Amino acid sequence: GAFWVLTRPSANERLFAQHFEADPGLPVAMGASGDLAFSDAMVAYKLGDYSEARAKWAALLLADPGNDTLAFYIGSAALAMDDAAAAVPFFENLHAGSTFHDKAQWYLFLAYLKAGDPAKAKALPIDDSPVYGERARAIKAELE
Repeated sequence: GAFWVLTRPSANERLFAQHFEADPGLPVAMGASGDLAFSDAMVAYKLGDYSEARAKWAALLLADPGNDTLAFYIGSAALAMDDAAAAVPFFENLHAGSTFHDKAQWYLFLAYLKAGDPAKAKALPIDDSPVYGERARAIKAELE
């Protein structure tokens, strides 16, 4: 009994595990001209090789530091690898004009939970999101 009490996941980790699903990624058009390095990393991501995808995208981000697609997917890969601390800055830096902003806010919310910072999760203004608001409110209610 004592072993179970000492090793059971915290409420934050339990909520994270219940609600986290890795982003499905973007479609990859094989044979199409485009950014082959990005596509190669997306294939790795979709196959669940988050470490490979993260490394390849990180190299691309060095050449294009303002790329919100790269930032979102590096954060997503980090979170899928249970590395919430590394994911947080990528999600925090996605501005409101980004295509990925709403999804980034949801994953940031979950990353804060995983990282053991429910106060930051509760403070995120995600409650009114038409896609994620209901789930966020339910999680916030369980945190109280």
